[in-house]
Amino acid sequence: MKLDFNQMNRIKSNQAYKVPEGYFENLPGQIMSRLPEESTGKTTSLFQRVRPWLYAAAISIGLMFAYTIFTDKDSEDGAGSEHSRLMVRSNSYTSSSHSPKIESEEYLEYIENVYTNDILSDELNNME
Repeated sequence: MKLDFNQMNRIKSNQAYKVPEGYFENLPGQIMSRLPEESTGKTTSLFQRVRPWLYAAAISIGLMFAYTIFTDKDSEDGAGSEHSRLMVRSNSYTSSSHSPKIESEEYLEYIENVYTNDILSDELNNME
């Protein structure tokens, strides 16, 4: 063990790396001389400032477009959209205090178109 201790003392006294004289005193000055000069200010174009807002507007328009496509499923056959329009119109007329006259012919035509098959099938079932 004594032999190992002597080797450790010998290694402690022998430093592997040496620092030049005044290295740490001159280090901040050397680093600062390598840095570029500070610019007076940033110049950004109008497009760079507006770009995030343009992206947000494009995304919101796309979402509105997708919403109208995926939620308007009845518009392909035409009957469903007419049905919903008349139902909205009749609901808005009945819920408002100053409701205008509902065109009775248009409403009766709607009822006839929508419920004719149901009424006929019910009557045929009752006859049997």
